[in-house]
Amino acid sequence: MAKGAVNEELRMAFEGHLKETQTHLQRLEQVAEMCKVTLRGPKCKGMEGLLEEGSGLLNDEAKNAARDAALIPAAQRVEHFEMAAYGSAKQALP
Repeated sequence: MAKGAVNEELRMAFEGHLKETQTHLQRLEQVAEMCKVTLRGPKCKGMEGLLEEGSGLLNDEAKNAARDAALIPAAQRVEHFEMAAYGSAKQALP
């Protein structure tokens, strides 16, 4: 989404969030290793759908403020799903 954003501030926000997500993944991998749990499993169809929706916006040839405005709620939906997934993962820990 960062590459598709026209607004510089929005692009930077997406890039910052990507770095945060990469850090979260590293932490999850460390916790899984400590708990001797595998993180590999079936792909989450809900998240796949949200990401596909966001990718569809990027395929739109219009690179303008309207597309940026559509990217924001798409990214928010992904973020809310991510927060719910972390909450579920936390509840599953011993």
